[in-house]
Amino acid sequence: MDIPGFKPRTKEFDYGGGNTVYNATSLDDIGEHEIIYIARLYNIAPQIDEFTQTIDELVVEYFPIYDSYVYPILSDDERLAFHDRMGIALHYFGSESTDANPETS
Repeated sequence: MDIPGFKPRTKEFDYGGGNTVYNATSLDDIGEHEIIYIARLYNIAPQIDEFTQTIDELVVEYFPIYDSYVYPILSDDERLAFHDRMGIALHYFGSESTDANPETS
């Protein structure tokens, strides 16, 4: 991605999963940007296909509002329940408004 101030985070993913995330590194990067996604299909080693998609996306400031709840994990692959395994649930309420994002709620 050739936009100054943006840093790509990429990773190889198996079938059916994954994404790539871009973060603005300053408030000057807030606004609409053209983003190009490239998907490549491999059969063991050789690349057998490639697909490119271009979209325009609005990059905004984001300050999530949420509550967190801790709970014991009761069912998993461990032999004993409550074996120091806790989960965290988040209840998401939206995002705080900011000067760059006055309409966010």
